[in-house]
Amino acid sequence: MEMKKMTRDNAVSPVIGSILLVAITVIIAAVIAAFVFGMTGDIQQTRVVAITSDISQNDAPAKVVVITNHGGKDASSLVNVEIQIEGTDCVDPGTSNPSTTDFAQNVGFSMRCEGTSPGEREHLVITGIFIDGTRQVLLDTYQ
Repeated sequence: MEMKKMTRDNAVSPVIGSILLVAITVIIAAVIAAFVFGMTGDIQQTRVVAITSDISQNDAPAKVVVITNHGGKDASSLVNVEIQIEGTDCVDPGTSNPSTTDFAQNVGFSMRCEGTSPGEREHLVITGIFIDGTRQVLLDTYQ
């Protein structure tokens, strides 16, 4: 029985192997530098506050949108809200316009806002203002 001589072939040349090692080292160094020097620190956390809206059917001929604050994890840091329907501030159809501060600070508080005539879809945007001065859109919908 004949024994064949085994040859040993290199799969990758030493030059290519060295280049790959240097490239991997540079990539790892860049990722570590991004975390160490705070390049990822500018990301804001999303606040959690539950706001719902519904259309009141009892107020014909005008459409009245009822907005309710259901609270949430960050409800205690909410100091005020801006409520706009079609780009104009919320107008209460009653005799006095309730304070948006009352709405923001009281879980379960509902506020009525007058819109246009029934049947038309309107853009409703509620922006929360938090204790640290940051602002976040809490509700963006069409009614």
